[in-house]
Amino acid sequence: MVAQKRRFLLFEVLPSSGRVDDGELLRAIREAFEADWGQVAEAQASLRLLYFSPTVHLGILRIHTRLSDQLRSSLTLLSIVAGVSVQLQVHCVSGSFSALQRVGDRLLREWQRSAEQRTSRENERDAVKQGFQTELRLLAEVSPQPTSW
Repeated sequence: MVAQKRRFLLFEVLPSSGRVDDGELLRAIREAFEADWGQVAEAQASLRLLYFSPTVHLGILRIHTRLSDQLRSSLTLLSIVAGVSVQLQVHCVSGSFSALQRVGDRLLREWQRSAEQRTSRENERDAVKQGFQTELRLLAEVSPQPTSW
């Protein structure tokens, strides 16, 4: 049996307004990928959304190595998810899941510092810190393999 090589993409969804749900996001990404590269490429991609936080709009996708550049292009061109205008920014592409998690951890810690600096009261700062600590814990618990049913 031959091991399938995978790439992992850490991305951020920047919605103009409203909220983006993970199911709607994956559906929009799959449809955009299929529209750009065809049904065969979409089937070969074995695309999986491993993680998405609607709170900080950060996600991780898993795809076949050979099609990672095409996915990145499709994400760049994607502009609407479930009627919400969005922009997707890819922060990291890696063949190592643990390296991608480290980049995500660093990114969340930067966002946390920035958010804490913008708060004026101690209780707000504690709430921000607690929220980001939860996000960091959730990111650390993500597995490179989706759960099987």
